[in-house]
Amino acid sequence: SSPVHSRLKENSRFIPSGDGAYFAVRIDGNESGGGWRAADDNTLPSAGNERIKQARVRPKKYYHTVTFSGLAEAVSKRAGEDAFAAGITDAISNAVKRAGANFETTFLRGDGTGRITNVATAPAASTSVLVDDARTCRSGQVIVFLDNTTGLRQAGPVTISSVDVANATLTVSAAVTASVDDGIYISGEQDEASAPSELTALGLPALVAASGTIYNLSRTTYPILQSKVIAAGGTSLDETMLRRLRKQLMIETAVDSLDGFA
Repeated sequence: SSPVHSRLKENSRFIPSGDGAYFAVRIDGNESGGGWRAADDNTLPSAGNERIKQARVRPKKYYHTVTFSGLAEAVSKRAGEDAFAAGITDAISNAVKRAGANFETTFLRGDGTGRITNVATAPAASTSVLVDDARTCRSGQVIVFLDNTTGLRQAGPVTISSVDVANATLTVSAAVTASVDDGIYISGEQDEASAPSELTALGLPALVAASGTIYNLSRTTYPILQSKVIAAGGTSLDETMLRRLRKQLMIETAVDSLDGFA
């Protein structure tokens, strides 16, 4: 008996329309000398305006392949429909757990580009890659090595065979050659022809930054997007410091309460 394969995939004949393909986000806020608005045409109005527009956001899809082997099929034939259903349910459960791990990595560590880590020591035609942090990597991920500045592909795509978190080392399916500080990305996330752009959800490091870009916008040009950062140094995070930050935010944003702010 041939294996039964079930795969979630996008319908190529589907034409995006309505709320099924997009959801609307109301974006407003302004300050003297700078403001940010997004519109259906993806253009920014001039700084200092008071216009409020609505942006359309295409939801990001997550895919996972479920495979039901010939052996599992043969066993399920003897055990009945419940065995087949249990096998599929277990596979879907694992897919959900895998998705949760991926989202956790994105929201806690992601910079919006889909980069999962950087190369720490340049591999030369090797299947072993030392990285800055292997906790963001999972076996089975199909990855590419990109220049973080130009976005050009340096190696890959290859599949992660195993992850050694303690030694920050990845074993990949084929030998690769890359440079120190090349970025490791999920294959297909970037166009691999231009500088990496923000395509995925922003993680905490990107959200709390006070410089650089966010949502592909310069925090220097639009200072309203700059995060408020208090240099703690060696001081432990405690209630006093949090109260200090809360007070500064209320003063600088001219609000009476921070209720409703994330």
